[in-house]
This record gives sequence, structure tokens and C-alpha cells, in this order.
Amino acid sequence: MNQQLVKGAAQVAASKRSTWNQAFQENLNASLAAGAKRSMQRKAEKARANAKTASYINSLNSSVDTTSLTASQQSAVSNYLTEQKMTYANAARRIAKLEPTHPEYMRLRDEMNGVQMNFTNLANSLNQYKQDKIDYLKDFDSSMLSAGNETGSFVEASKIYTDEGSVGIGQGGSLNFYDEDKEEYKKYNEITKPFLKDTAAGNSILQMNEQVYKSGKELTGARRNMVRQKLNNMVSAGGRDTLLSLASDDFVIEGGLGLQDPSLFEKENEALLKQAVLDGYMSVLENSAAQGAIDNRPKVSGGGRGAGGRKTLQEEIPVVNDAFEFGNVYSTNVPPNQREDKTLLLVQELNAIDPTKRGNYISRGTLYDMYLQNFKGGDNYELDDNEESRSDFVNKYGNSQVYLFNEKDPISTSPVLINTDSPRELYEFYLKNSNLTSKAQNYHIGQYEGYIANSEKPKENNTTSSTGGGIDTSKYN
Repeated sequence: MNQQLVKGAAQVAASKRSTWNQAFQENLNASLAAGAKRSMQRKAEKARANAKTASYINSLNSSVDTTSLTASQQSAVSNYLTEQKMTYANAARRIAKLEPTHPEYMRLRDEMNGVQMNFTNLANSLNQYKQDKIDYLKDFDSSMLSAGNETGSFVEASKIYTDEGSVGIGQGGSLNFYDEDKEEYKKYNEITKPFLKDTAAGNSILQMNEQVYKSGKELTGARRNMVRQKLNNMVSAGGRDTLLSLASDDFVIEGGLGLQDPSLFEKENEALLKQAVLDGYMSVLENSAAQGAIDNRPKVSGGGRGAGGRKTLQEEIPVVNDAFEFGNVYSTNVPPNQREDKTLLLVQELNAIDPTKRGNYISRGTLYDMYLQNFKGGDNYELDDNEESRSDFVNKYGNSQVYLFNEKDPISTSPVLINTDSPRELYEFYLKNSNLTSKAQNYHIGQYEGYIANSEKPKENNTTSSTGGGIDTSKYN
């Protein structure tokens, strides 16, 4: 287990409390920024593999047999069959001259039976492969594959189920595919195939979400414990695939829970991942229950802010304080060699602001690395890091510090026009990514100057933020 990375993630998760600025400073030079970058690089590799599969599907037409082998694959099969037929014919010619009691007779008969068994095994493997290919392409095209699959599974599938898989026939007629990383052939039946989204578990959580909202009561006490245990039982019953699916797929939350720590997905950290998944969905359910309680309040006359489905101003203030804290901390001016690390931490925090929706922000450095690695899904090549590549990158994607990553179509990734050194712009961006309503967001954005002025006055009547300089809510109630 990468203890430093897990600890770093926990620090940033708690950064909305009094340690926010400290956590930022401690992690600026720690492994967390590197972990965030590795996570996005794996995402880019997965996106590139998926782009390759999508391109293959788009190139097909109704007259193409998707189960047919490529010329090179068919050649490998034909060569093996020819070799085996010669072995069989040679054994048959020799056995015809022998009496059944001859010692060599039994060996030759076993050799002939072995060839027939090899043919049967190969035929079964090819039929299974062809059916798996049909199922995979269908599931991919229907977006049924889970995002919780390891990157390697998508990369391998993008090769063997398109037209890039290099086939070899092994001992016993086993169908093998060449593993470029290990530089050896691997048995097809030993290759890990991508698993599907656990839609049953996802639908169950959707039903739970609807129920807690309709109850009109906040999720607390024994009722909260009961709901958490129900979630726990569901995850345990489904095993690791269900856990990975719930962590990564867009059931209640578009794009999944958005867990940023890559070490959580290591097998030895399954208990930590399960805890994070339970915490994530409980946060969603608690928010839904709280919103249901707000929406169930009796309507009052006079346009009170507590009516009509909006939180009271007092309930919104913690989010506003966090927005101020975020703007103050992440607008910190850092040396040029730390600019990318700062942005990596910034986008990681942005992606985790609202547990009910997932942002997909990435840093410029991460996108540029992905660009150099050619995430278009075409030929396997990499670009050199030079002035021409940098200029072409800016022409295609703009010169921004933060980008909104399009995982399904990386080429459509767009720049976010924000000055990451401006406290006000970061404050506004935080609010726009929070779970406040648009009306509440606009209200608090418009009050920024007033909040700034108020923070410079005596604080005895203020609701303080984690760095002091809190917001006095009395004048806005």
C-alpha cells in the first residue's frame, strides 16, 4: 500500500477544515500531485484504447463479418492446421503398416487422437473468441462496459477485438494472443476480459436515493445506519467487480464518484476503496434526504429564502466559506517549476467539490502529455516535445491552465478560461461547481465585494472561515 499517497488523499479530503492551507502546502511537493498525474495518464490511455475500438466499429458496415479473422490471424491458424494435418497423415501412414500389438502402434494412435483433440480445442477457442468479440463490440457500443475495469483490460481488448491482435496457436490447439509488454504469447482463456457495469446495484441505489428524498426527512440516526448497512451488504454480495463499478460508473452521479487516489484501486486496498464508496454514496443519499426535507417545508409568503426548495442562507454559508478558502489557498503564487503541481492539486479539489456530480477537470501539463502520447486512437506513435508540438497543442486546445476533459472523445477536450492566480475567479469557479442552486450561486458571486469588505472588519459577530476573515451573515438575512 502506498501509505504516503493514501495519507495525502485523506489530507486533501479534509482540506475544507482548518488544515486546508497546511494540506496544500504539504502536498505541493509530495506524491499526491504525482499520483493525480498518473491517474489522469491512465485515464488517457484508457480513452485512447476506447477511441481505437470506437474507430474500428465506425469503420464496419452491415456487410462485414465482425467474427472473421484478419489475414495474418487466418494465416497463423492455417499454418497450424497444415502442420497438424501433416503430423496426422504421417502417423496414419506409419500405423497402417503395424499390427495393433506392436509397441509403436499405441503411441501413433495417441498422436493421431491428439491431433483430433487439438482441432477440437482450436475450433472451440475460435468460436468462443468470435462470440466474445461480438459481445464486446456490442457492449462497448452500448456503453455497458464498466469504467472500473483496469486500463490494461481496455488496452488489451482494443487490440484483440479489433484488427490488431497477433494470433499464435499454442500446445494443444490453444488460441494465443501476443502480449507486447511481456513480449510473449498469452493464452486467450487467461486474458482478463472487461466486465460490465453492475446496473442492478446502480438501480438499487437510485431507488434508495428516491426513497430518502421522498421521505422529506434528513438521513440521521438509526435510519442512516440502516441505509449504510444496506449499502454495505449490496457491495459485499457483488464482490470486487460491483465495488469497482459503483466507484467508477455513472449511476446516481454522472461519471462515478470521481475518486482521485489511484492507490485505492489496488487490490490490497480493497477495504479502503469500499469505505470510500460507502462514504461517497452515503454523502449523496444524505444530500438527497436534506434536499427532500427542504422541499417538504411548508411554503411561506413573503419570498423567504427557506421556502421553495432553496437552502436557507445560513445553510449556504459553509459552502461560501469553502469557496473563499479555496480562492485564497489556490491563488497562491508559486515558482514556475511548481505551477503544474499546484494545478494538479487544484483540479483534484475541483473534481471533488460536489459529491452529487463529477467534474472532469485536468491540468495543462496532463493534457499535453496525453497529446504527445497520441490519444486519437490511431497508429501507435508518440510526438516529440518540441516547439512545433507545443505550438500545435495551443492551436488545438488553447493556452489554459485548466481543461474540461472529454473522456469519451478526448479530442473534444476544451479549455477553462480561468486565472488560477485570481482569488475571485477561483471563488466563483468553486461556487459554480458546488451543489448550490444557480440562484444561490449568482447571489453569493454578486456579494463577493461585500464579503471582502466585511472580512476586514472586527470579527466578533462573524461566522469565521478556517483561516479567519469569516462572513457576517446578519446583514444579508
